Amino acid sequence: MTSDIAPSAAATPAAPMKTPAKGTPSTPAAGSSASTVTKTPTSAGLTVGDVPSLLDAGAKALAMGNYALATDKLSLASQLMSETHGPKSRECAPTLYLYGQALLANAVRKNQVLGGDSAEEAGAAGSSSAADATPSKTGHFVFEGDEDDDDEEDEAEDDNDDNQEADAQADAEDAAAEQRNEEDAAIALEDLQDDDEEADDLEIAWETFDLVRVIYNESGHAEDKAKLGEVHLALGDVSLESGNFDQAVADFVTAVRIKEEHLAPDDRELAEAHYKLALALEYSESIEDAIEQVSKTMTVLQAHLAKLKATAEAAGHGETNADRKGKGKATDAVHAADDAVGREIKEVEALLAEMGEKMDDLRATLAKEEQDDQATGAVGGAAAAAADETKADAKDVSVLVKKRAHAADEPAAAVDSPSKKAKAASE
Repeated sequence: MTSDIAPSAAATPAAPMKTPAKGTPSTPAAGSSASTVTKTPTSAGLTVGDVPSLLDAGAKALAMGNYALATDKLSLASQLMSETHGPKSRECAPTLYLYGQALLANAVRKNQVLGGDSAEEAGAAGSSSAADATPSKTGHFVFEGDEDDDDEEDEAEDDNDDNQEADAQADAEDAAAEQRNEEDAAIALEDLQDDDEEADDLEIAWETFDLVRVIYNESGHAEDKAKLGEVHLALGDVSLESGNFDQAVADFVTAVRIKEEHLAPDDRELAEAHYKLALALEYSESIEDAIEQVSKTMTVLQAHLAKLKATAEAAGHGETNADRKGKGKATDAVHAADDAVGREIKEVEALLAEMGEKMDDLRATLAKEEQDDQATGAVGGAAAAAADETKADAKDVSVLVKKRAHAADEPAAAVDSPSKKAKAASE
């Protein structure tokens, strides 16, 4: 969805809506060198003259979704540029940025594929176990292919043959169990290697984008300061994919600030930055702040929609279809422009509808949190009130006890008084 909000932005993998990948890339030092952010293959036999063809092939592979090939091509291009111009040269920044995008896209794809495969493997394992472990006539579980042996056992009359069959069956079961254990170990090792490679892609993507950030920060060109917005968006994407939500929020906040300084208030790239910040805040459980960012996203999109409609109205004002006939290529160009505006109007209207749904979901989440807090507070308040009441009851009982004790003393005094008087009288 985020790439649809800002179609003019560089190709950026959509941020995860549900389950971010495991692992968090370490933040490199500000002076990371390009040697730490490039992967194999080596650039031996290639020269800087091969960079344009490598960039072209890498960009096409990235657009086609062949992220592994894109990573290889752009890695070579980045290495050649670094060897020629220096690892922190301004000339390297665009190539490094594109290389980081390929790494991030590759990591996102692996995370999605591994997640799907895991579920499928679990289902396949369950069905395989159900098929292999079937109850036999004797009430024991046997592996597929052993039923014929059981039939032979039923027909055998010699106890020695039965024992041999049982031994053979036990050996077969042990061998099958050992084979399954070996296969499970191999699968676990393969998954571990895939996880390591995915984490490696994310870490190198972070280091690559961070190096680009350093280059543009140290650059004296004004246009490079504006490019920092895209770089911080990319850094936020890596952190969001890694589950490092606090760092993602920090980078997206910086990206929003930079884009607000350099873009028009209705630019769709600004809307994209606000929305990505909203996602990071949602994952950080800052729902109120996320709602605010979604609202700002909608404000930007509404302003852009109003501008598009004004453009469409101005283009078609005072000119009928009959007037447009006979104007040749100029009219065709106008029609093409009108069609493009019309398509974008539909896109933005669809995005606004999606943002409205997102806003409803966040408000529902916030309302539930408030209800839970109120319920927790009510339970705590009731417990406190009960404790206070218990204390008050205890105090009242003590008073009653004192009163009863005092009342019990009074009859004794009343009884003693006549005797004392009689004694005094007798005296």
